Parts: sequence; C-alpha cells; structure tokens
Amino acid sequence: MLYAILIVIVFFGLYMWLASRRQHKQAQNVNHQASVVNDSDDQDVQLKHLKALLDSGAIDKEDYQQAKQRILKNKI
Repeated sequence: MLYAILIVIVFFGLYMWLASRRQHKQAQNVNHQASVVNDSDDQDVQLKHLKALLDSGAIDKEDYQQAKQRILKNKI
C-alpha cells in the first residue's frame, strides 16, 4: 500500500512539473512574439527617420540605400 501511495505522489509531482514547464514555454512564446512586433515597429521608425534625412538633404541617395539595406537585413 505504501508503494502505491509513493507511486501516486511521484506521478503527481511529475505531472505538476510538466504543467509548469508548459506554462513557462507559453510565457516565453508570448514574450518572443511581443519582441518581434516591437522590432518591426522600431524598423518602421528607423526607415521613416532615414527617409526624412534623405528628404532634408542630410544624406545622399547612396547613403540612404546602404542604411536602408542594413536596417532591412536585421528584420526578422
């Protein structure tokens, strides 16, 4: 009888551990998705700022293209 109780306790502990791991993984996925959205927003802001620099004459077309390619290469 004691062995049966121990087996139940071990399996219950294993179940709880697996459930907490799954919950942790889901939280990591949500955080990753949020960071991807933020990176995308940051890149949009960078591209708009770069275009404003080109329009104001602060950089030339060649510098604009090089900087744009660097920004887009970092895109996920």
